[in-house]
Amino acid sequence: MRTDAKIMLEILNKGLVLAGNPSDPEPLNKIPPKPKLAGKHNSKFPAASEAITIDTDDVKGRYATATRDISAGEVLLIEKAHSGVLLAEFSKTHCQNCFLKCPISLPCPKCPNVIFCSDKCLETALKSYHGYECQILPLIWKSGCSITCQIALRMITQNKKDYFLSISNDLKPQLGAYKTEDYRNIYNLTTHEEKRCKQDFLHRTEMVVFLIKVLELTGYFDGKPRTKPIEMVELNSMAVNEKYQGDVELIGGYLLRNLQVLQFNAHEVFELQVPKPKVDKNIIKHDGKSVFLAGAVFPTLALFNHSCEPGVVRYFYGSHIVVRAVKNIKKGEEVCENYGPIFTTVPKEKRQMELKDRYWFDCECIPCKENWPLYDEMTENYMRFKCDSDNPCPNVVAVPYDCTEFMIQCGLCQQYTNILKGLKSLQDTEMLYRLGRAAMDEGKYGEAVKKFTEVLKLYDATLAPPYKSYYDCVQDLRRCLLSMGNYSII
Repeated sequence: MRTDAKIMLEILNKGLVLAGNPSDPEPLNKIPPKPKLAGKHNSKFPAASEAITIDTDDVKGRYATATRDISAGEVLLIEKAHSGVLLAEFSKTHCQNCFLKCPISLPCPKCPNVIFCSDKCLETALKSYHGYECQILPLIWKSGCSITCQIALRMITQNKKDYFLSISNDLKPQLGAYKTEDYRNIYNLTTHEEKRCKQDFLHRTEMVVFLIKVLELTGYFDGKPRTKPIEMVELNSMAVNEKYQGDVELIGGYLLRNLQVLQFNAHEVFELQVPKPKVDKNIIKHDGKSVFLAGAVFPTLALFNHSCEPGVVRYFYGSHIVVRAVKNIKKGEEVCENYGPIFTTVPKEKRQMELKDRYWFDCECIPCKENWPLYDEMTENYMRFKCDSDNPCPNVVAVPYDCTEFMIQCGLCQQYTNILKGLKSLQDTEMLYRLGRAAMDEGKYGEAVKKFTEVLKLYDATLAPPYKSYYDCVQDLRRCLLSMGNYSII
């Protein structure tokens, strides 16, 4: 065997010499770059940039608005999840705590159910939620309860019972900074409790009874994780020991509230799955498949309202959510995210129906109120120039492509718009867009983002959406920004 080994080593060395002693390829960097907020933090909402604030009115409730002009590409929010849960099917490939894929996994020392990416994540989990959930995770998974129910439970197990006792008499919104880790900020998110029927409350209360029983089995009500294995006979009844009656009332109330809050405020956590790149080539991520990994709740992001034409895109850096602008937003305008349907691909009637059915509101965003066309229905027969009046005018001046005049009168304010000046400012957009696309196709996403944001600035100075060229650029900018988040190589 020693002789065979020597021969094999000699053959390998000879092969390296014949190949010209090539150097090893650079290791793939699988950790996305750490994002930074644009400017300072908002003093009231520390997870957000000072470029936005949260306003309130009777119709919209709480919503985000721009405190200054915001440029496309700016980072507006970086927030750690208040609570999140990994889907069961990824429990052997991704970290239970931060949701990153584990190249080298650390198993839980007490159960075979989950893995972690580092000693830090393992220690964090064992000192909080996983200390209690260790033995009951298989029961939770096999019960068929949704990821929303699992987050509702995790929101309890990640804090000691004494914490919930200490805040039970002061659940109102706090006057100081809006902290992500403060459960009271979750408690006061929208629940639409006044719109719920008796059957809805009954259904959620049945789930609470199950989760309360699970908490009893974990030792949560005793203040320390259980050490003995759970026996099947303990699951023969959902009854809870009478000595925990006060705990059942307190924690059961929180669980019922959690289930209502999460229905409208939870977010999916996803990563991009991308193919392995060729040697010395960048990783091409913008064509990757977006995969739903986990569910989580982010209390500051939950204050953003919906628009069918969102001004932001969100992606993930570990268990942090990153929100960035995908268009230029003027001071005082609302900063909206998107809850699902987008006007370029989904007809108005279907969007309205989906939002009403799932989120219980009637959408009154601009594309819905003005009945904007789908992307495929946008005409390229004319250009939508902004009125160039000395006094601010919201009107759009429609100019046919075969127009021979260069001064067009606005039908609203009767002032004239010099379209020649606008055409000159637009002459570089096609070249810049092509350069951005070329950089994107090579995996140079930072460079591509710079080109796309330049194009959007030129468009916004002259033209008014909706039109195809604008949304081509917005969509490609969005794909570049998504490529800066969590990903795994398949």
